[in-house]
Amino acid sequence: MLHSVVRELLLYIPFMIVLDKLFAEPGLAAALPAAEALSAVFALILLRKALQKAKKS
Repeated sequence: MLHSVVRELLLYIPFMIVLDKLFAEPGLAAALPAAEALSAVFALILLRKALQKAKKS
């Protein structure tokens, strides 16, 4: 759930605003892939932390 919130509120919406100002319609089209790419990185960080925590247990 945290991943979904981060993707929508902290990445996708700001990317839509910023990329729209910079590139108009092509910026809006690029907002989703950019947000998805960064959210994938965030998910990998969360996964790594969870795996490290599971190893310690």
